[in-house]
Amino acid sequence: MKTMFNLSPGRCPAVPLWRRSAGLGELLPSSCERYFALPRPRYKPLVDHRVNESARTALLSSPSYSVARAHQESAQTERNTKRRDALNSGVHRFFLPMGLFFVVLFSSLSAAFAQEPRDRGADGSRDNGGLRIGDEIPEEFWNLSLTMLDPGQKLTTRSMRDYAESELLVLDFWSTWCGSCISSMKHGEALRNTYGDRLSLLLVTTQTANEVVSFSQKNDIVANTSLPLVINDAALRMFFRHKTLPHMVFIRNNKVLHIGGSESMNDALFGTALRGGKPQVNYYKDDFAFNKPLIGLGNIAANGPKLYNVLSGYRQDSAPVEGLLADSALGTKRVYYYNQPLLTLMLRALQKDAIPLNRVVFENTAYTLESINYHTRMGDKLPWLVKHSLCYESVAPLDANDSLLRENMADALERMLGIRFTLEDRRVKVLRLQSGGTLATSAGEESRPLFHVFDTYNRLPSSLPLIDPDSLTNGRYYPRQDTAKLTTEQLLTLIKEAGLRVVPDQAVMPVLVIKGRNYGTL
Repeated sequence: MKTMFNLSPGRCPAVPLWRRSAGLGELLPSSCERYFALPRPRYKPLVDHRVNESARTALLSSPSYSVARAHQESAQTERNTKRRDALNSGVHRFFLPMGLFFVVLFSSLSAAFAQEPRDRGADGSRDNGGLRIGDEIPEEFWNLSLTMLDPGQKLTTRSMRDYAESELLVLDFWSTWCGSCISSMKHGEALRNTYGDRLSLLLVTTQTANEVVSFSQKNDIVANTSLPLVINDAALRMFFRHKTLPHMVFIRNNKVLHIGGSESMNDALFGTALRGGKPQVNYYKDDFAFNKPLIGLGNIAANGPKLYNVLSGYRQDSAPVEGLLADSALGTKRVYYYNQPLLTLMLRALQKDAIPLNRVVFENTAYTLESINYHTRMGDKLPWLVKHSLCYESVAPLDANDSLLRENMADALERMLGIRFTLEDRRVKVLRLQSGGTLATSAGEESRPLFHVFDTYNRLPSSLPLIDPDSLTNGRYYPRQDTAKLTTEQLLTLIKEAGLRVVPDQAVMPVLVIKGRNYGTL
C-alpha cells in the first residue's frame, strides 16, 4: 500500500463529531455527540492551500478545542470567510486547475513510519509525565511507593526499587471490567513461572482493594492469581499515560522496551526481550497517537494553513480510531481515521453507519469482502489490520461544511483507489421466511429469541440476505447456544426448527455497489 497525498484545493474527508477508540481485542466505550443528516451540496472551492513551516509548528503546538467551542468563535470564522472570498475571487483562478489531479507521492509503508515510536507520540511526551519506547526510566520512578494486595488479599506497601534489578519488568495495567485483561492474567502467570526470577510482572489497577476483593469473589482467575496486585494506582499511570486497556509496558536495562496491548502477552515477545533483543511487533500502543498527524509538510515553502488529504496503509502506533480535532488559532480542523477497514471509510463518506456484508456488490474490481472489512471468521484481527486497514486524514478550514467534507472524502477515496462506490436500490436474490413446520422450542430459561439467529445469519459475508417482511421471528425461540460459530446451514436449521420455512425470492433493497475504474486499483 503506497502513501498517497492530495494537495489539491478541497476534497477533504469529514467525520462525525465523535471518536471511536477500540482496542485490537475488545470493544471500548465510545462517545457520540451527534450524527449528521445534512444535504450534500456540490463542491465549492476552499481557501488558499499554500503551506509553510511556521503554520506546521503552530498547528502541532496550539491547544485543540472541541468543534462546538471552535464554532462559537465567530470573530475567527468571519476572518476566515473574508479571506476565502478574497482568494476565491483571485487566487482560485490559479488553484482550480490543480483540483483536477492529485499529487501522488509514492513511498513504502515502512518508510512512512520509519521514525522511532518516541518521535511519533504526542500526549506521551515527558512534558506530560509520560514515557515512551526508548525513554530512560527516571530515578523518581524507582522511588515510588506502591499499595499492593498480596495473594492472601492482605494490604502491604512496597517500593518500585524492589523490582529495579529485574531482568525484565512488565507492568500490566488492568481493570475488573476489562475481560481481555483478566483472560491474559492466567497466561502472564504461566510466563512468570516459566522464566522465574528473571521476570517481574505487576498487575496494576486504579481500583480500590474493596473493588478488587469483591470482584475476586466472582472471578476465579483474579481470586487465584499469584501475581502481585498494585491497587489505587495513580503514579504508575502518570509515567505511562494511556486511555484504553489492556496496556502493557516492558522495562529492561532501565529503559522502556515495548508498549502494547493484550497481544503483547505471548511467549515469543517475552523470550525475545529476555534474550536482549528488541521485540519486532506489528503494533505498539500509543493511545494519544491521534494527536500526531500522519504527515508534516514543512518542506513546502509558502504561507497560510495546510489543507490536504492523505491516505496510507496500517499505522503501527495507533489502535483503530476516528475523530475530529479543531484548531481555532489557525482556523482549521483535522479529521482522521486510523487503521480502519475500507468499508468503514466508504460508509462514513456516504453518511451511513453500517451495512450487512451480504449487501455489498462488487463489479469489475479486484476488491473483495475479505479485503474491505474484517469478520471474526477471518482469524486474528491484528494480522488482518496490518494487511488491509487504511489511514485517512484531512485538514480543512474550520468553517468547512460537514456535508461537503463527506462529499470530498468520497471523491478522494475514489480518485486515490480507482473505484466508484454508491448506495443503490437493487433487486437481488434473497431468502424469505414463511410460516410452516413444527415449533420445536418454546420460551424458557434454556431458550433465546429467534431474532438472534436471524441477525447472526445476516452478518455472515457469504449468506444471501434473509428477510422477514411479516415479522415471523417474533415470539419464536431456539435452544440456547453459541450461534457465532454456526454455519449458514446450521443457522437455517434452527430457523426451521422454530416452525418457519425459508424460500428463495427476490427483493429490492439498498446495497453498497463498489465498481472498478479504468485507471485501475492499488
